[in-house]
Amino acid sequence: MKKYILAAITVLCAAGVKASVIQPDTIIKVTDVREVVITESPRGVNYIINGTAADSAMSINYTQIYAPDAMVRTRQSRNFHLSDITAATSVGGSRWDIFIGGLGLGMVCAPGAPDEMQFEPAKSFEINWLYALGVRYNIPWNADIRLGMGFVWRNYRSTVAGLRMVSGDMNVRFEPWAEGGTGCNTAIKTFAMQFPLIYTQKTGVNILGNQLSVSAGAVLNVSTYASVKNGWLDTSGQKVRECFHGVGQRKVTVDFIGVVGTHPVSAFVRYSSQSVLTGDVSPRFKSLSAGLMFLF
Repeated sequence: MKKYILAAITVLCAAGVKASVIQPDTIIKVTDVREVVITESPRGVNYIINGTAADSAMSINYTQIYAPDAMVRTRQSRNFHLSDITAATSVGGSRWDIFIGGLGLGMVCAPGAPDEMQFEPAKSFEINWLYALGVRYNIPWNADIRLGMGFVWRNYRSTVAGLRMVSGDMNVRFEPWAEGGTGCNTAIKTFAMQFPLIYTQKTGVNILGNQLSVSAGAVLNVSTYASVKNGWLDTSGQKVRECFHGVGQRKVTVDFIGVVGTHPVSAFVRYSSQSVLTGDVSPRFKSLSAGLMFLF
């Protein structure tokens, strides 16, 4: 009797070992799929496979049904970043985003400035906030179009000017320093609201974990303020400052802008073919700036 029992145990063990190495049958193997559609409903998850390289008409439909006692958990989150506030829903494979960013700091040049101005690019600066509020449309081919509103401030400065600048009747003229005075600095300052429209293409090249992008577009500027400022030392050595308004700046201008870099830091170049001032006797010069842009 013991022999029969041992024989039965041996057979069962052998059968168990054999069963453990049996691989499940392959029902179907699909390669080079043309389209896969996955949808979810309270009932379960549905998979649709359409077309392969071998058979473009093939279609497989499979539904994985949830167990009656299954619990499905969902979570919706919204992340806040200083440079990117996303509040959009996918539309046709692309997305609309609302964001802020594009903090720029650079040097300003003044092409066409007269010799009397003795303009110094190394001491002239631009500060701009390209997107105080922006709207971005993400394009499927790894690109986007951005439209927004921001602000730009420019300071065209000289610390070696032999003449002071004064304004009147919407014109800027050059005059000698006060008798016995020693000139220190002159500056034309402008402030404008800006409305950029920029196309950005991501290149797929990664630099320190950030993707390199190239951008180009136009910026509409609406100037709301401009002034001329002078500083000099009088005969007693006291610093004298004066400021003139009504300098006759061009109210509406268009800049062309190019930006190359990654999201944290980029380099920008910006140029306007229109003169900054419009007066008949005002110095005629254009604006060219270059520098760094952060969180673009």
